[in-house]
Amino acid sequence: RLQAKAEYEAELAESDTKRKAREHANNLKSNQYEDENYKSDDIEFISFSVRYEDASTLSEDSSDRNSLGRLLCEWISPSSSSGIDYYTIEHQLGDQPWLSMGDKIDKLQNQTQLDISSFILDDNNENVSSRFRLTAHLENGKTFTSKPTNQINISSISRKSIIIPNVEVLSDDSIQLTWNKDESDKVNMYDIEKKEAQQTEWKKVTKVPFLQ
Repeated sequence: RLQAKAEYEAELAESDTKRKAREHANNLKSNQYEDENYKSDDIEFISFSVRYEDASTLSEDSSDRNSLGRLLCEWISPSSSSGIDYYTIEHQLGDQPWLSMGDKIDKLQNQTQLDISSFILDDNNENVSSRFRLTAHLENGKTFTSKPTNQINISSISRKSIIIPNVEVLSDDSIQLTWNKDESDKVNMYDIEKKEAQQTEWKKVTKVPFLQ
């Protein structure tokens, strides 16, 4: 009886050991799965947006006058930003690898500008869209990225023709706009836009046929 009891207890101990080993293996497998699926790209701790500003909204600086426009990148830094060393903007053309562009951005900044001239694509890639994202470089060497922007067709934006007309005030509630036609452009309609003082956005007010 004593021998049978000892054998039974030994079997129970062995069974319990195997059970614990299986649980440990499952935990390791689960943790490994989480590590494999952990990507900094998926961390949405940075709000990042990019919008286009045409050349007519820029300053009178000579470099701005020669620009085709710019992309204004803005973001909200995470609340726990004390460990951030600096930011960079990354650009992806089509399905090509992400590439860092521009200089390092101070961790205290929450916006930067990109000259659109640096993104002009050749004719073979004119239909290829771009995406942008913000990368935070931590002091410990790790990096975290924002979600990428929606696709932006840089070539389409760069082809947008901006004309600055001559403005003549006719009365308190009437003005006259005149401009020279660009015969090289395939245009059938002009959009007239205005921007109030202290405003940053242009608003369309009417359309004008090309023949006018």
